Amino acid sequence: MNFALMHPRDQIVMLMERIYGYGMTTTSGGNLSVLDDEGSIWITPAGVDRKYMQPEDLVMIEGGKAERGTTPSRSVKLHQRIYELHADIGAVMIAHPPSIMAFAASDAEFDSRTIPESYIVLRDVPELPYGSPFLRVEEMAAALGPRTPVVLVENDCVLTTGENLLQAYDRLEVAEFSAKALIASRALGDLAPISEAQVRELVQAFKLAE
Repeated sequence: MNFALMHPRDQIVMLMERIYGYGMTTTSGGNLSVLDDEGSIWITPAGVDRKYMQPEDLVMIEGGKAERGTTPSRSVKLHQRIYELHADIGAVMIAHPPSIMAFAASDAEFDSRTIPESYIVLRDVPELPYGSPFLRVEEMAAALGPRTPVVLVENDCVLTTGENLLQAYDRLEVAEFSAKALIASRALGDLAPISEAQVRELVQAFKLAE
């Protein structure tokens, strides 16, 4: 099955099944969206159980308006603004994986500069104030970019972006597994982050945005 050739409705349902199956969101939480080649946004609906969501439940946003008779996710305005500001972003994912949420719900810092893959995939991950997806839409959308494809929201969620839905999902999965590793490492001793010089080497070797 070629994921890239699937309709956005089917892409979203497939990855939401995976996210829910891996315990990275709840039946009522999390939302995904994709920007298609015609400039329309496909987004998860409000009030639909994520475990049983079907392709026909997805909502299309065209010309800034949802299809008649449908109700998109409550964070639809944030998704729209992200696409308006960032031509390189083609997918947005908001979820609540328990390990990364432990950092969002505490004063512990999520440091991606500890495992090379974490930094390569996630870059630095800032934490934005509670309520940002609804109260600070402009600020949150502007915080994203090539150097910041992932953000945490205090006591709320993690948001990942990508050129496509698979890249956004990969970032979500890496964020959760990195958070698990950070939490586990604290039982063994102090964190040993990679050095600034090593970070620069990664940026150069993998041609990361500077």
